[in-house]
Amino acid sequence: MAGGRGTAVAVAMVTAAATLAGAGTTEPARAAVPCVLSQPALAAPIDLAPGESVTRSFTLPAPDGRGDLTIADLDVSLSFVDYAVGPNIHVIHAGVDVQLMGAYPPSPPSSAYSLTFDDEAAVPLSPNSPAGGRYKPPQVAGFLPLSAFDTTPVQGAYALTVTNPDTSTAAVRLRDWTLVVTPSTCDSDGDGVDERADNCPSAANPDQADWDADGVGNACDPSPGPPPGTPGCSQGCAYPRTVTLDHQRKKHRLRGKVDSVAVGCRSQVSVTIWHARTRRDRKVLVVTTRGNGSYATQAPRRPGRYYATVGSAGEPLCGADRSRAVRVRRR
Repeated sequence: MAGGRGTAVAVAMVTAAATLAGAGTTEPARAAVPCVLSQPALAAPIDLAPGESVTRSFTLPAPDGRGDLTIADLDVSLSFVDYAVGPNIHVIHAGVDVQLMGAYPPSPPSSAYSLTFDDEAAVPLSPNSPAGGRYKPPQVAGFLPLSAFDTTPVQGAYALTVTNPDTSTAAVRLRDWTLVVTPSTCDSDGDGVDERADNCPSAANPDQADWDADGVGNACDPSPGPPPGTPGCSQGCAYPRTVTLDHQRKKHRLRGKVDSVAVGCRSQVSVTIWHARTRRDRKVLVVTTRGNGSYATQAPRRPGRYYATVGSAGEPLCGADRSRAVRVRRR
């Protein structure tokens, strides 16, 4: 999931503007929204005697005032030591309470635990799991997956409650904990282009100009090549267009539509479906729209978040756009 240890918040607007190549210079940035925000959870370790409980909380404001942003993924990392019975651990946000751990015996006994709970981990936490690693929350009755937080607001109060059970014979020392909150988009350079679709995420380039079509925007490309020539068209003359993507869960299909005032920018155009991943998103397939701009395809078998994009160097008069991300769950 999102890298780093802190409260990672990937926040941005999805842009619809991809203008025709022109000067290719870096335009002034809008209000940049960092992709990673660190939120300290503990100022110092806390010792809990048997039967004691502690709750630590913080509030995330709406990133860049975007109160409409929702959670696409949430992970929790924590470490604790010096105990006989594993503590009960709960994460609470927006009325959702997810239990991450029960009274599991440590393995080996009295060892230090350093755990990350992540729905995309390979295995769930279980009794006698190794003392360090990445786990799904336990898959037993009464335990929800972390995806229960999906679609809840990014902004708001977050709390972690740790309880040392009455049955324990030793204290628990909670050393630290970190929440990693990842909305579906982020825009660190403030150019209005989603980070995953931005061809130059380190410098603001709303036009996304890429003269040599190598996938690296002119603003980041030391050798952008010569500007293309298009008779009768100057910078900014591209027709805006939008692309949508929805997941029909019962039919396990992806459907969407490309819309533009220009028929040639919506009819029989290519739409690329991407699998959103932590480091580098992966192109899954390319579909062609119908005459009315709609398209449909079988949903991928691999679970995860997917989105659609339109726009390429071969369509200089048509704008680019990226859809919202949709989650495809394991069948």
